[in-house]
Amino acid sequence: MFRVCIIFILILACFNSSAARSAEFKGQASGWLQAGRESRNNASIGIRYIPDLRWQKEISQSSIFDTELSLNLFAGHLVRASSPQDHYSAVKLYRAWMRVSGEQYELRAGLQKINFGPARILRTLRWFDRVDPRDPLQLSDGVYGLLGRYYFLNNANIWFWGLYGNNDVKGLELLPAAKKSTEWGGRLQFPLPRGEMGIIFHRRRFTDSSNEGKSYSAPEIRAAIDGSWDLGIGIWYEAAVTKSEYSDESEFENKWQKLITVGSDFTFEWLNGLHVTYEHLFFDLSKKADKWQNRFDFSALMIDFMVNLTDRASLVQFYSWEQNQLYNYLSWQRSYDNWMVNLSAFWNPVSVELFNNQQTVLAGKGVQIMLVYNH
Repeated sequence: MFRVCIIFILILACFNSSAARSAEFKGQASGWLQAGRESRNNASIGIRYIPDLRWQKEISQSSIFDTELSLNLFAGHLVRASSPQDHYSAVKLYRAWMRVSGEQYELRAGLQKINFGPARILRTLRWFDRVDPRDPLQLSDGVYGLLGRYYFLNNANIWFWGLYGNNDVKGLELLPAAKKSTEWGGRLQFPLPRGEMGIIFHRRRFTDSSNEGKSYSAPEIRAAIDGSWDLGIGIWYEAAVTKSEYSDESEFENKWQKLITVGSDFTFEWLNGLHVTYEHLFFDLSKKADKWQNRFDFSALMIDFMVNLTDRASLVQFYSWEQNQLYNYLSWQRSYDNWMVNLSAFWNPVSVELFNNQQTVLAGKGVQIMLVYNH
């Protein structure tokens, strides 16, 4: 019912006769062709269209009301070596929110994207989105909820959020939220000399059906801190701990999850500004908070530079220290006023899992070409 009400209000607002003068419609159409070797899919072809309708109205001299409604429409065709050809298609809500904002505050409700933290690749604080740094479109499903932010005059800001109706696994979660349960949390961000720091808290109930189909729900608490500084080179960190109250019969016996990301970047003068980013992630699942019992280390390197005014080249590499596996992604992107062409190649293990439950479809060796049109 919450989702239906949000969508109904947004449609009424956007198509109201007095609102038409302030409405903006835009969209993104994309198509891709991917061919692989030693991967789950020998070849695939697909199309996607994301129409986006926005409307805003000034409700006072210092406050604005605005809304956004967008869909994710896609279809594709998979060619597999060991099974019949597969087709897939879907029409999904992508964003559907309304917001009231002023000079120092905003309050947004509906299906929206919520993300924070300074890390770029191995994001410890990827709690509510699944943006892949290799994705040319940077797409991610949103979450249903209420987000409020207040900005102080000294550049500090405070966030609070409440989520409801998000039944799928999101971010770095192992298990989905319990049905008809509310998640809530907040973030305090404040300035430091040549940088800033954040403190975050989140609480939810999850559902676990791992014990022979028997389902139960239990609480989960997350706490994190992060910081970033510009010292000639950029440096940052994200550190988070999660306590999940699994039952004794659950296959997830490690109740404590600990993640720490440290990173740095620098832009050289070579090649029209060679930008290099490096991050390292320490990830652990353990029965006790003060023990590191199942530690995994991952490193990531991202290099990108402008070849000329229209072309950009980039390289993204991941390395799993425990599995001794290297993941490679190389892309060349050409941009025009409305068009973008992205040619990429990947060279990865056949069976891949970067960390936690974060998998990638870029398995094995292959190439992909993507054509994008924005209007």
